Amino acid sequence: MSTNNMAKMGFLFDLVSKDKLFQKLFNDADQKNTGELDGEQLQAVHASIRPGGISIRQTEASISEICAAETCDIYEFFDVLNEMDRRYFLVKDLQWEFAMLDGKQCGTISEKDARFLFQAVYDEFFSHRRWLEFLKARRVPGSGISFAEIEVELCNIPSAEWLEQDAKEEERERGELVKAQQAKLHEEEGKLKKAHELKQKEKEAEENRLRKEKEKNDFRKKQLKEKEDEKIKKEKKKAKEEERRRKEEAARKKEEEARLRAEENMMHREEEMERQMAEELRKREEQEASQKWKKEELLRQQEEDQERLERERAERELLENAEADQAEEMADVAAEAEEEAVETARLAAEAAKQAQDEESRKAAQEAEKKALAEAQANKERKHRASLKAAQKSRKLEKLDKCIKQAKEAKMPNLKAPIEDAEKTRHEVQLGKNLKEACQGRNLERLEKAIKDVKKAGLDEYYSVELNEAERLTNRLRRLERIRQEILELKQSTISEIRSYQNPPPAVHQVMIATYLLLEYKEKPLKNWKNIQALLGKTGKEGLKRQVTTLDPVKVSDSVADYTETQYLKQHQLDTIRDVSAGAATFYVWATNMIEEARACVEQRAKLAEEEEKRKAEEAEERRKAQEKEKERQDARQRRQQQRNSQRQTQRTSVTDPGRRRSGSQGLEVSRKTSREVSPVTSPVRRKESHGARVQVSKKDSKSREVSPVTSPTRRKVSQGQRPGASGKDNAQGLHVSRKQSRSRDVSPVTSQPSRKDGGGQAKA
Repeated sequence: MSTNNMAKMGFLFDLVSKDKLFQKLFNDADQKNTGELDGEQLQAVHASIRPGGISIRQTEASISEICAAETCDIYEFFDVLNEMDRRYFLVKDLQWEFAMLDGKQCGTISEKDARFLFQAVYDEFFSHRRWLEFLKARRVPGSGISFAEIEVELCNIPSAEWLEQDAKEEERERGELVKAQQAKLHEEEGKLKKAHELKQKEKEAEENRLRKEKEKNDFRKKQLKEKEDEKIKKEKKKAKEEERRRKEEAARKKEEEARLRAEENMMHREEEMERQMAEELRKREEQEASQKWKKEELLRQQEEDQERLERERAERELLENAEADQAEEMADVAAEAEEEAVETARLAAEAAKQAQDEESRKAAQEAEKKALAEAQANKERKHRASLKAAQKSRKLEKLDKCIKQAKEAKMPNLKAPIEDAEKTRHEVQLGKNLKEACQGRNLERLEKAIKDVKKAGLDEYYSVELNEAERLTNRLRRLERIRQEILELKQSTISEIRSYQNPPPAVHQVMIATYLLLEYKEKPLKNWKNIQALLGKTGKEGLKRQVTTLDPVKVSDSVADYTETQYLKQHQLDTIRDVSAGAATFYVWATNMIEEARACVEQRAKLAEEEEKRKAEEAEERRKAQEKEKERQDARQRRQQQRNSQRQTQRTSVTDPGRRRSGSQGLEVSRKTSREVSPVTSPVRRKESHGARVQVSKKDSKSREVSPVTSPTRRKVSQGQRPGASGKDNAQGLHVSRKQSRSRDVSPVTSQPSRKDGGGQAKA
């Protein structure tokens, strides 16, 4: 019949409208043409549509929910069928939940489990009063509850009326409580009235008490005597009982000795078995210890390599800082020489304007031209030295500033130094990108940064950062692989874990560790039913979603340590995999997440330390810059005073009518004398550095001139470095005393140290 109806209904869907179809179904069921269908007729109609249908109680509940009467007319027919359909599919789901609670498969569950099922279904609409009414209405209270007994109540749609009824019931109980309290107050007032009457009676009672007390004392004395006699009898009886107990104890000892001998034989056999097991355990522990030693040895070797690389980095930075200081001094000297040459050109221009004859004017113009050429040469030397200092400092701010200034100078000879500086800037930017990628913990960005550094040939220069980045990359890849494995887990695997009624301890502890890392409270997780409820959630609250989106940075170090020591340390991956493949996947995820969380804590501490170091270095640089600027201002004031005195002398010689010709010659002599007597000195030379002082021997005086900075990819010997010497030796070789630095002869404009030939004559 069901098949024929379904076929007929499918055919009718194609030919007639929905209203006509339901009219047809209604008329077929209403054989008596009453215009109404009762519960049995509706049950038959629904059973013809849905295999198996629903119970008559569910049908009657659907009619009660939708219809105004106990029967259904044509206008209510569609809504009733929808309600029956809702209950039909809900019953299927609830039967599965009921089967989960019915661990013994006896068809019934306890009242406690039934209450848990009601609470899970109704959630916040669960009514304790309706639950008690249900228990009272049962035929056999306390017996097992079948699914048929509660299926209608579970399918009913909860409403706010239930809560309102509970509120009214609570209000009624509170009213009764108030009435009871008022009655109690009335009762206490009556007691107070009676208290006065009792007070009078107490006086009489006291007199009676004293009389009775006397009688009681007499009676007590008599009882004490009787108790004394009874005590003597009990002591005699106790002595007999003690004798009997000693005899029983002796017999028991004999039996105990026989039992101990039997147990001793058993213990010998068990000890032999334990000895064999201990031997196997010892061998296994030796293997584990050997593996652990190899791992520790590898870690120690890695730490030694890391320390060596950091030490080499520090030595290289010391050498580069020394060379940067030397280049900065040379830039300062060239800048001051440029200023002096510009000032000399200005003085020569003034002298040319004031010249009285053609010879003096030409001499002044020639001096101006020569001074401007020297200023241009010193400007080029200044930019070369600044570029070299910026390259050696390897700071992006300095490199950008010096490159910009050198380009603005528009000198063709600076093209090669600018290209070297831009290459150095690119290398420094690659190192910065690598460091930022490590801090950002983005796998794609990290892989690109590593690839760029290796492509540029900076493997050795950034070896420390590369090692750290590659270790982080391996950890992130492993974590990503585990996340993919969890995403690919079938729902049946998680359902298998959830289906345990009494899970193995290892599985339970692994799931507790998983949810602890997800910031759940520990106490509820110890109840397996709570974990089953969590495993049943989907969407954002689903386990797979939470596990794959968890950031290791959010896992605290204390939670990671506690989870590992309490729930993971005592288990091995192989043993868990033998029990449950799904639990083994979560075990691997939890152990890797703990390792990554600890790495994040170490990274944050390292970043904080580097930030403090960077701030200290910046403060020291600002202090040195302020000192240099102050000394530079002082030097400029002294030079200005010298120039003012020279101008006064020149004006006096020019305005004297009797010495016009000698005035021009005096101007050249004065300018020559000023160059020889007051050489340009850098403010840096008048100050002792707080660190190592830069120095160059006479034999290596050529290194004072600006040379292109060697890229980290080039392994050539620089001009200021001895071939075959280590970075530390060369750093030490760059320092000399202030006395030796001052002892050099410096030309007034070019600021190049003079050298003497074999005859002792100064050579420009």
